[in-house]
Amino acid sequence: MFLRGFSPDFVVTADDDRAVILIGSREGQIGSQEVVDLAAAVALHREWRFELVSTRKSVTLPVALSSEVLDQLLDETNRWGPLFGGAVTPVTDWAEVG
Repeated sequence: MFLRGFSPDFVVTADDDRAVILIGSREGQIGSQEVVDLAAAVALHREWRFELVSTRKSVTLPVALSSEVLDQLLDETNRWGPLFGGAVTPVTDWAEVG
């Protein structure tokens, strides 16, 4: 529930690890109220951590994915599961997190 009103790029959950990840260009992040507000919201939840990924150039993530592409991305992402202590779970409605 605490992510209502926010649009992070990824929300990663595993057995004992929960992260909210925001990706963007350094220029877009500097002075961004969205970054400040999201970091503050996550900081209020001790079991969660906030990760800010800065890129040199602006990044545009796809808005809509076909089920085939989504399945491929999830398969690829779940290969990272052992790094997080479990499988990576996609979140489609940020308002449900919390």
